[in-house]
Amino acid sequence: MDIVQIPKVIFQTSKERPKKYLIHMIKKINIYLLIYFTFLLLFSFFFLFIKHDVGNDSTISEWIINYEGGFTKRGLIGQLAIIQARILEIELRVSILIFQISIITIYFILLFILFKKLKFNKIIILSIFTPIFILYPIAEIEVLARKEIIIFCLFLIYILIPRNYKIKNFSFIIFTSLSVLIWEPVIFFFPLFLLLEILERNIEKFNL
Repeated sequence: MDIVQIPKVIFQTSKERPKKYLIHMIKKINIYLLIYFTFLLLFSFFFLFIKHDVGNDSTISEWIINYEGGFTKRGLIGQLAIIQARILEIELRVSILIFQISIITIYFILLFILFKKLKFNKIIILSIFTPIFILYPIAEIEVLARKEIIIFCLFLIYILIPRNYKIKNFSFIIFTSLSVLIWEPVIFFFPLFLLLEILERNIEKFNL
């Protein structure tokens, strides 16, 4: 007489099945998200390589601003690019391209880490695929890897630092100082940063 094996799934409680299904769906979403961001990153590399030799590219001209003629706004990254070009004995455009590729890579890695921590809903999904958010630099390559992306990276790093870490408050001062030296219009976003900081503290305080 054959022994019929009953699948273990039958004996799972109603609470266990949705939990396992949820874990499976989260893993599946993360895989899709990783593939999506990888494609965007590869397209970014491709477009950056094509346009880094364009003579009138506004993105490159913005990165060339430096401190060689004295202190000036937005000159920090340009000065670092010049120093790197001198050390590695490469063209300044190539040095800027290395910076841009590095920053865009960090940006997508940070975005992936952030989205992994979020609960997906219609707004989150819309923000991922809308042309005015993550897709915008790819859809409009004139804005690809502008200096603002460094500000986004600093802000993402700050968000990802756990609140209970003492370095959180110290990093806010460091990141805001660097942001001003890289892209001074960020000062107009300071009220928003402070509002987010206040809301985060109140949420923890009142356990809302």
